[in-house]
Amino acid sequence: ILVPIDFTEASKTGIEHAVEVALKNAGSLILVHVRKYQSEKDARSKFDAFISEYEALKKIPHKIVIREGDIIQMLSTVATAERVDFVIIATKGSSSGFEEDSIAYQMISRLKIPVLLIPHKVEYHELNKILFTVDYKEIQNVNVLKSLYRLAQSYDAKVHVLYVGEKVTVEKEDREQMENILDYFLETIDHSYDFFKQEDIEKGIADFIKEKEIDLLAMVARRHHRNPGDLKQSLVRVIALNTLVPLLTLPEM
Repeated sequence: ILVPIDFTEASKTGIEHAVEVALKNAGSLILVHVRKYQSEKDARSKFDAFISEYEALKKIPHKIVIREGDIIQMLSTVATAERVDFVIIATKGSSSGFEEDSIAYQMISRLKIPVLLIPHKVEYHELNKILFTVDYKEIQNVNVLKSLYRLAQSYDAKVHVLYVGEKVTVEKEDREQMENILDYFLETIDHSYDFFKQEDIEKGIADFIKEKEIDLLAMVARRHHRNPGDLKQSLVRVIALNTLVPLLTLPEM
């Protein structure tokens, strides 16, 4: 699990969740800081002081990586070198935490790795209910569903598969194809299929989260054909700007 660290309050939220997820999954952490105006020695000293309060790190295999340069490029390089399974990063608060120039936005846009986005100040708690939204369109890389499976399995959580739209019916062939794939990946996971009639998809998802007391939302980060890295108009971006629960984004490609 890769965790970007910039010594802010958001970093604390991110590392707190990452520690718990790693403990739950017998995982290891790659803690990465990309420095700008400080020496490597100063960055290392600040890093050591920052993580010293996390006693649980002593129980988790972890590695500190300090780099200099473009943040996204360095994070991408480290993710590839360390064969990272997914990234955990916290936003810095409400609607200002996921704009085009934010690290979280760039990571979801450019990295082909699942990203677990934690809203600032959301405290860690066990995952009992996971919501996975679908549009019943083909997922280009179905193997990204393994990340959803792993989280659900480690917490013994139920997965609610939800479709929100103006109509509550989906073409039979599309529904069967998608549900066969999901049944395969979630074979040992308690899961159900729900349909919610609502023209405003964002509101439908938010209402379902509130009604079912969902702990985590998972979505496929769809790419635009004209610009595969563009999330500006995507539902994932709209949700990420306003979500009150952690959001797991699964890269389409």
